[in-house]
Order: sequence, then C-alpha cells, then structure tokens
Amino acid sequence: MTEFPSLMSPVLSGKPTNGQKHNMCEERFVPTLTIEQAISKLAQDETGKRQYYRPVYSIHKWWARRPGSLFRAILLLAAFPERREELLRIDKNGSICPESFYFADHDLSNVTILDPFMGGGTTLVEANRMGAKVIGCDINPVAYWIVRESLKPVDISKLRHYFRELEQSAGARIKALYRTRCAHCKEPAETLYAFWIRSIPCKHCGHEVFLHKRSLLNEGSSRNRPLSPSNPAMVFCPCCTRLFEWGGTQPAVCPDCGHRFNPYQGYYNGGFYHCPHCGNANSSLLATIRGGASLAEHLIAIDYWCPRCRTRLYKTPDEEDRRLIAHCEDEFRARRDSFVLPYQRIPSGASSHRWRQHGYRYYRELFNHRQIIALNYLIAGIRSIEEAEYRNSFFTILSNMLEYNNMMTPYNYPHRKLHHLFNYHAMPLTTTPVENAVWGAFEEGAGTFVNCYKRYENAKLYCIKPFEKFKSSDGQVVTLMSRSESIHAQFVGSYQELLQTERGALLFC
Repeated sequence: MTEFPSLMSPVLSGKPTNGQKHNMCEERFVPTLTIEQAISKLAQDETGKRQYYRPVYSIHKWWARRPGSLFRAILLLAAFPERREELLRIDKNGSICPESFYFADHDLSNVTILDPFMGGGTTLVEANRMGAKVIGCDINPVAYWIVRESLKPVDISKLRHYFRELEQSAGARIKALYRTRCAHCKEPAETLYAFWIRSIPCKHCGHEVFLHKRSLLNEGSSRNRPLSPSNPAMVFCPCCTRLFEWGGTQPAVCPDCGHRFNPYQGYYNGGFYHCPHCGNANSSLLATIRGGASLAEHLIAIDYWCPRCRTRLYKTPDEEDRRLIAHCEDEFRARRDSFVLPYQRIPSGASSHRWRQHGYRYYRELFNHRQIIALNYLIAGIRSIEEAEYRNSFFTILSNMLEYNNMMTPYNYPHRKLHHLFNYHAMPLTTTPVENAVWGAFEEGAGTFVNCYKRYENAKLYCIKPFEKFKSSDGQVVTLMSRSESIHAQFVGSYQELLQTERGALLFC
C-alpha cells in the first residue's frame, strides 16, 4: 500500500539533499498529502455536478467520466514539477486559495499530449484548454465523435439560429404529437410524461396481467413533505386504471370501481407475476414469454403542464388522447418505409441479456411509434441544415437525448422525474416505462431535445470562456473565470501538420 508523507514530513524538492538521488520523473507525480486532498476535493465536487462545474463534459454521454479538475492537476504537475507546492494552497480557514497556481491561466503551447485510449477525451480537452497540441486514439467511434465535438469551435449565434429553425419546423410538429387537454380547465395543455404499463396474458387463464410493482405515480406533490391527506400521492387503480389522490390510509379505495388495494404492492416483482383474475401466484414472466406470449403496452396516465392553470397535473387518458395515439399508429404504418429506423440487432452480451430473453431483438423495438415519428421529424430537420459542422452538433444533441427517450426509461416516482436508460449498470426490462415529451414542454421535464440543446450550448459557452468552481470551507461555491484559456482545436490530418498548427488536434479511430 502506498504511504504518503504526513503534513509535517519533509518532501523531496527539485534538488537531491544529503547525497540522496531520486528520479525527477517519478517525483513530479507524487504531491504532498495536502495537495492530494485538495485535488480530491475539487474532483469530488465536480463529479457530483459535472454539468455546472465543467459543462463541456455534458455534451454527450460517456461511461466512467474522469473529473477534468483531476486531469488539469496531473497535466500541471507533469509540466511544472517545480511548482507543485504552489499548485493548491490552503488558507488558515482550510479553504483552497483562489490565488493558487492551479487557477492561473497557463500556456502549454510547446507541449504535445498523446492519449492512446482517449475515451471521452478528458485528457485532451484539459490539455487543449491550456494551448497544448493533442493526439488522441480510440477504437470506439463514439469516443472519436464525442472528443471531436468537444474540441471543435462553434459560433454560438449560428448555433442559436439553427436551433430556432428546428424549433419552427420539427419542434412544432413534435409538440403537436404530445398535445393534451387539461382535465380541470379543459384548455390545451402539453404532455410532460406519458405513463405506460406492460402486460402479459396469464398462462393459466389468458387474461392480461399488469406488470407493475406499485400503483404510485408520485409520493405527494411536495417531495419535502411526507405523504399525508394534505400532501396526497397520485395513484392508479390496477383494476380500472382510474387516477385518484391517496392520502396514505390503507387500503386505497378506487372511487370508480370500489377496488381496494395497497398502492405499494403491484402484480409483478422479481420476474414473477400474480394474476388478479384467476389468483395464480408466482408465475414466471420468462416462462410465459418462452411459451409464445408477447408483452403489450397500455397508456394509463399523463403528467402534463397546463399554461392556464400554471401548474403540473395528472390525468387519466381521455378519448382525445387515445385518438392521438391511434393517429400516430396510422402515420407510422403509412410512412414506415420512409422512416429512419434502427434496424440493427441487439448484440448478445451480459448487459443486453435481459432485453433479448424478454423478446426484444432489434433496437427499433425499444421505441414506440410516436417516439419514432418524433425522432424522424428531428432527423429530417437536422438534415436540412446546410453547414456540416452544425448538422453534426444537432445530431450529437439528438444522440444524447436517446437515453431519455425510449420505452425502457425508469421513473423516480418520489422525485417525480425521469431516469435515463443507463441509470443502472445494466439494461433491465422496464415494465412501467415512462415516455418523455421528445421536444419538451416549457421549462419542465428532463432529457428532452430542448434540455439537451441547452446542455450543448452551455458546453460551448464554457469552451469559449472556461471557469473553475470550488467550495470554500463555509460551503460557498467560488467561481473563477479564465482570462486567456479556451477550448478549441484545429483538426489536422498528419503529425507533420500537427507540429505546424497552433492548438492542433490529431484524432484517430
């Protein structure tokens, strides 16, 4: 186990003492414990709120993102080993000093950084920010795409112009797919989330069985207060699907059909279902599917925003909502041959095993038809953008939003928000998927095209004017703006060209 020197222990300096010999290359990567703790604190703060501390790394999903602050520190320690004691100084109150060497503007224009396994590109982005030339390689084309998108310069005014064009074309058409009507004031409203339940025919009696673990849509309109009659939860009746408020008294009683049930208990859990029709318990979902049965999907609730009531509400889908779904089915059948569809087979593997064994063989099966139509409106709009680099920007945004816009997305019902597909380190079957409003509604929701566009724009604003954030000892977030650093690369095709190009970037895949 590595032992670090104590705070009071002498640390090796740039010159050997008492005849001692040491390796300078090894020394520069061994900061004192004080510095290590400060670096770890910066990295920890950033990891918790990456899109606020370093927005550039929210351009697109990448697995196991490394903190930019950590790699900035590594680069500075490698380039300036003699300044390591000044890297992050601590004041008498235990806070990091804003005057620390780490926060200064740096010029690494005489340095070339190679990352042969660049992944999401943290090393290259942090090096480019300080003016270094960079070389990056990866066998994953997604890594290449993300790094290039992170490093490329973007004109914000052009980006906003093309977004407004998309908003008027694709955005308007997509929002029409998610129109609903307020159950209270009867005025037009916009869907935030559509709640679906998958079902399976009981292998004993043939009746459809809802595969839900609970009947709750939330645990009260205010998540900071406990469930109570004054802060009721929204639940659905598993018998007739009627929505109603429940104050927490067991059992819940449906006001329409009189069915009595526990909202915390559904008909499905751990791969087994209980049939409420014939009473058969512990039937295996997998065995039923292997016997030839197929999963079906049912729309049971809509979470929407009403501009007139100026609040977020729930409703049971009405005839108008069901006609809209039927219209989407008709449009999909009529235009299927012209749509862009992910026809690729889902590859076999440990992560995809659950999907495949439950009957999902192709990626297109992970989307419902309304989502496919909406995504094709976006694809058509993006394809009409004349400038290739800006087309690529919006395709990056589209790709980033897919993890929130599919029929495997789980829902965090206590917090009333959608989780993305990769919330868990697996690809589980979601039996109660929640459909996002693809374009977005007002300022509500998460993972919509508008949300992901804002992430991209914020990332590019950060690239133009980077900043550093850290928490002081009293918990206040301190922001330090860079004066001369920026993130933008000039892409080259050879090493010889790289040597002659300021802020050059040579990327391979």
